[in-house]
Amino acid sequence: MSREVLLYQDDQRGEFNRRAALRVSNHNYLLPRPVTKLLNSLVSRVILLQRSKKKITDKQHRSLIDKQKERTNQHIAFVNKEFTFVNYKKAISEFQKEQASFNKKIKKYQELEKKIEKKDAEIEKKDNKIVKKDNEIGSLHNMINSQNEVINKKKNQIIILKEKMSSLQLEIERTEVENLRKENNDQTNYIKTKENDLLKVIKENLDLENKYINLENTNKMLASLIDPENKDKDEEDEDEEEERNL
Repeated sequence: MSREVLLYQDDQRGEFNRRAALRVSNHNYLLPRPVTKLLNSLVSRVILLQRSKKKITDKQHRSLIDKQKERTNQHIAFVNKEFTFVNYKKAISEFQKEQASFNKKIKKYQELEKKIEKKDAEIEKKDNKIVKKDNEIGSLHNMINSQNEVINKKKNQIIILKEKMSSLQLEIERTEVENLRKENNDQTNYIKTKENDLLKVIKENLDLENKYINLENTNKMLASLIDPENKDKDEEDEDEEEERNL
């Protein structure tokens, strides 16, 4: 089993960066938390020393830097010595179990995420259908409202036409009544005229009859004056005629 602590320098920044790795059977594994804390503190000291080199130039402070380096090397040696007493196989197996459990949870989580995404897609699809239906219903409502407006307009027109028709009907009836009255008046006047004409004719006939009677009486009187026998005969004829009339 080989082990080492890797410290490397970043060329761009001129500072020490750190990475600790334990190589066992050609595999890299994470260090235990106490060891990692110790390494972090050591590397932090090294970084501080590296930074202090740029600021401290006096020879009197070189001894302090050397002491810090020696102390850091002692800590590194202590860490390398302590690594031999740690049961790394047990730690690795526990870590592998935890890693497997974590991977299993991650896999379940990913499956749940896929199911959730699938459900979200279905919900979004249904939402789109609902939105589409809502839009169709809204357009239908708009069409119905426009049709209702047209129907109400037509109803108002029909009401106006009915009122006009009723007024026209009343006017027609009034005109017909007036025409009938006029015709009746005309006929009445005509009848009255005819009656007057008839009365006039009757009167004329009566006048003519009276004149005829007067003429007959005159003729009889003249005849009696001329021939008395004819007078008696005429009187007998008149009596016979009166009896016939009775």
